[in-house]
Amino acid sequence: MTRTTGGRFAPGQSGNPKGRPPGRTPKARLRASLDKAMPGILQTLIDQAKSGDSQAAIALLDRAIPKLRPESAPLALDISGTPDDLRQKIKGSLMAGDIAVEQAAELLALFAPAKEEELPMPHSTGASLEEVEMMLEEMTRQAFEEQARIRKERGIPHAEENPA
Repeated sequence: MTRTTGGRFAPGQSGNPKGRPPGRTPKARLRASLDKAMPGILQTLIDQAKSGDSQAAIALLDRAIPKLRPESAPLALDISGTPDDLRQKIKGSLMAGDIAVEQAAELLALFAPAKEEELPMPHSTGASLEEVEMMLEEMTRQAFEEQARIRKERGIPHAEENPA
């Protein structure tokens, strides 16, 4: 170990050349211990779940099967009119089954009245109605593509496809 005149270690030199041996950190030891015990832990969880322990079943299923997120298809909604008109259109789309409850809630939150006065419309920020519509369409397209990518990664067929 060589040091500079200021007492520091020279570049490329360590004060502990051998360092901590690999696999000797507390985290590494815990992982090694879990690796050895994991088959028994899993078998115990499986046995408990089979015997009716709902918490064991939940623990297994939550780790083994990812929760599905709601999917939404692109929405064609005429955004012309007043906020009241838009709220009625959103509610109508919900009642017709064109959009999910979560979608309706998100859209209605955009146009919810703020106490006595209305919140500003998205196009009041300076963007034209056409620009707002284009932005919404692009965001919807991107979300749809992301959902398709996730479905493909997980091997989940699209709702329109026949799993066979």
